[in-house]
Amino acid sequence: MIGSILGGHTRDRQPLLICAPSNAGIDEIVRRIQDGIPQSGGKLFVPKVIRVGNYEAIAEDVRKVTMEAAIDKQFSEGRGDDVSEPLKASMKNTKIKLLNEADIVCTTLNGAGQDIFKELKKPFETVIIDEAGQATEPSALIPLKYGVKRCILVGGNLPVIGMS
Repeated sequence: MIGSILGGHTRDRQPLLICAPSNAGIDEIVRRIQDGIPQSGGKLFVPKVIRVGNYEAIAEDVRKVTMEAAIDKQFSEGRGDDVSEPLKASMKNTKIKLLNEADIVCTTLNGAGQDIFKELKKPFETVIIDEAGQATEPSALIPLKYGVKRCILVGGNLPVIGMS
Protein backbone atom coordinates (compact mmCIF):
# COMPACT_ATOMS: atom_id res chain seq x y z
CA MET A 1 0.00 0.00 0.00
CA ILE A 2 2.79 2.44 0.87
CA GLY A 3 4.43 1.70 -2.47
CA SER A 4 1.20 2.61 -4.26
CA ILE A 5 0.88 5.89 -2.37
CA LEU A 6 4.49 6.80 -3.08
CA GLY A 7 4.39 5.56 -6.68
CA GLY A 8 6.13 8.06 -8.92
CA HIS A 9 7.40 9.83 -5.83
CA THR A 10 9.25 13.08 -6.43
CA ARG A 11 10.84 15.48 -4.00
CA ASP A 12 8.03 17.96 -4.70
CA ARG A 13 5.39 15.77 -3.06
CA GLN A 14 4.27 16.05 0.52
CA PRO A 15 5.72 13.60 3.01
CA LEU A 16 3.64 10.63 4.07
CA LEU A 17 2.76 10.44 7.77
CA ILE A 18 2.51 6.93 9.21
CA CYS A 19 1.24 6.52 12.78
CA ALA A 20 0.36 3.72 15.16
CA PRO A 21 -0.91 3.83 18.73
CA SER A 22 2.18 2.05 20.08
CA ASN A 23 5.94 2.47 19.76
CA ALA A 24 6.26 -1.24 19.01
CA GLY A 25 3.79 -0.93 16.15
CA ILE A 26 5.43 2.07 14.51
CA ASP A 27 8.92 0.59 15.01
CA GLU A 28 7.82 -2.54 13.12
CA ILE A 29 6.65 -0.38 10.22
CA VAL A 30 10.00 1.44 10.16
CA ARG A 31 11.82 -1.90 10.06
CA ARG A 32 9.79 -2.93 7.03
CA ILE A 33 10.20 0.27 5.00
CA GLN A 34 13.62 1.69 5.87
CA ASP A 35 15.53 -0.56 3.46
CA GLY A 36 13.17 -0.03 0.54
CA ILE A 37 9.64 -0.35 -0.74
CA PRO A 38 8.88 -2.42 -3.85
CA GLN A 39 7.45 -0.34 -6.69
CA SER A 40 5.79 -1.40 -9.90
CA GLY A 41 8.19 -2.84 -12.45
CA GLY A 42 10.31 -4.47 -9.75
CA LYS A 43 12.03 -1.23 -8.74
CA LEU A 44 12.93 -0.62 -5.12
CA PHE A 45 12.26 2.86 -3.75
CA VAL A 46 14.41 3.62 -0.69
CA PRO A 47 12.60 6.44 1.12
CA LYS A 48 14.07 8.97 3.50
CA VAL A 49 12.43 7.81 6.72
CA ILE A 50 12.42 9.83 9.93
CA ARG A 51 11.18 8.22 13.15
CA VAL A 52 9.96 10.87 15.58
CA GLY A 53 9.34 10.15 19.24
CA ASN A 54 10.78 9.56 22.68
CA TYR A 55 14.26 8.21 21.91
CA GLU A 56 14.31 5.89 24.93
CA ALA A 57 11.00 4.28 23.90
CA ILE A 58 12.19 3.53 20.36
CA ALA A 59 13.62 0.08 19.59
CA GLU A 60 17.43 0.08 19.31
CA ASP A 61 17.48 -1.29 15.76
CA VAL A 62 15.27 1.60 14.61
CA ARG A 63 17.13 4.40 16.37
CA LYS A 64 19.44 4.97 13.39
CA VAL A 65 16.58 6.71 11.54
CA THR A 66 15.40 8.82 14.48
CA MET A 67 15.56 12.56 14.45
CA GLU A 68 17.84 12.39 17.50
CA ALA A 69 20.36 10.18 15.68
CA ALA A 70 20.46 12.63 12.78
CA ILE A 71 20.89 15.58 15.16
CA ASP A 72 23.66 13.77 17.06
CA LYS A 73 25.51 13.21 13.77
CA GLN A 74 25.41 16.91 13.04
CA PHE A 75 25.89 18.27 16.56
CA SER A 76 28.54 16.37 18.50
CA GLU A 77 27.67 18.12 21.76
CA GLY A 78 24.65 15.90 22.38
CA ARG A 79 21.30 16.70 23.96
CA GLY A 80 22.31 17.91 27.42
CA ASP A 81 20.59 20.66 29.40
CA ASP A 82 23.67 22.87 29.13
CA VAL A 83 23.22 23.45 25.38
CA SER A 84 23.39 27.14 24.46
CA GLU A 85 20.37 28.99 23.09
CA PRO A 86 21.93 29.54 19.63
CA LEU A 87 22.71 25.82 19.42
CA LYS A 88 19.14 24.95 20.47
CA ALA A 89 17.80 27.20 17.70
CA SER A 90 20.16 25.59 15.19
CA MET A 91 19.06 22.12 16.31
CA LYS A 92 15.40 23.09 15.88
CA ASN A 93 16.11 24.38 12.37
CA THR A 94 17.88 21.11 11.58
CA LYS A 95 14.88 19.12 12.83
CA ILE A 96 12.56 21.12 10.58
CA LYS A 97 14.93 20.61 7.65
CA LEU A 98 15.02 16.84 8.29
CA LEU A 99 11.23 16.67 8.36
CA ASN A 100 10.95 18.74 5.18
CA GLU A 101 13.38 16.41 3.38
CA ALA A 102 11.70 13.20 4.55
CA ASP A 103 9.60 11.03 2.28
CA ILE A 104 7.99 9.26 5.23
CA VAL A 105 7.59 10.45 8.82
CA CYS A 106 6.77 7.75 11.37
CA THR A 107 5.52 8.43 14.87
CA THR A 108 2.96 7.28 17.39
CA LEU A 109 -0.49 8.84 17.30
CA ASN A 110 0.30 10.93 20.36
CA GLY A 111 3.69 11.87 18.89
CA ALA A 112 1.88 13.30 15.87
CA GLY A 113 0.73 16.15 18.09
CA GLN A 114 4.17 17.73 18.37
CA ASP A 115 4.26 21.41 17.41
CA ILE A 116 7.25 20.95 15.11
CA PHE A 117 4.97 19.36 12.48
CA LYS A 118 3.21 22.73 12.09
CA GLU A 119 6.42 24.16 10.64
CA LEU A 120 6.62 21.86 7.62
CA LYS A 121 6.86 23.60 4.23
CA LYS A 122 4.71 20.91 2.65
CA PRO A 123 1.92 19.63 4.90
CA PHE A 124 1.04 15.98 5.09
CA GLU A 125 -1.35 14.97 2.31
CA THR A 126 -1.89 11.40 3.49
CA VAL A 127 -1.78 9.77 6.89
CA ILE A 128 -1.81 6.02 7.44
CA ILE A 129 -2.89 4.84 10.87
CA ASP A 130 -1.81 1.26 11.52
CA GLU A 131 -3.27 -0.81 14.36
CA ALA A 132 -6.32 1.44 13.99
CA GLY A 133 -8.51 -1.07 15.82
CA GLN A 134 -6.37 -0.53 18.92
CA ALA A 135 -6.45 3.27 18.75
CA THR A 136 -8.84 5.39 20.74
CA GLU A 137 -10.93 7.81 18.73
CA PRO A 138 -9.37 10.93 20.29
CA SER A 139 -5.82 9.72 19.60
CA ALA A 140 -6.73 8.82 16.00
CA LEU A 141 -7.82 12.43 15.46
CA ILE A 142 -4.41 13.88 16.39
CA PRO A 143 -2.66 13.38 13.02
CA LEU A 144 -5.72 14.72 11.20
CA LYS A 145 -5.14 18.22 12.54
CA TYR A 146 -2.70 18.93 9.71
CA GLY A 147 -5.48 19.08 7.12
CA VAL A 148 -4.68 15.77 5.45
CA LYS A 149 -6.60 14.93 2.29
CA ARG A 150 -6.58 11.16 2.89
CA CYS A 151 -6.64 9.08 6.04
CA ILE A 152 -6.15 5.35 5.72
CA LEU A 153 -7.02 3.19 8.73
CA VAL A 154 -5.38 -0.24 8.76
CA GLY A 155 -5.28 -3.14 11.16
CA GLY A 156 -7.09 -4.51 14.11
CA ASN A 157 -10.65 -5.70 13.62
CA LEU A 158 -11.67 -2.90 11.30
CA PRO A 159 -13.02 -3.01 7.80
CA VAL A 160 -10.97 -0.98 5.31
CA ILE A 161 -11.98 2.65 5.72
CA GLY A 162 -10.78 5.66 3.76
CA MET A 163 -11.53 9.35 4.16
CA SER A 164 -11.15 12.00 1.48
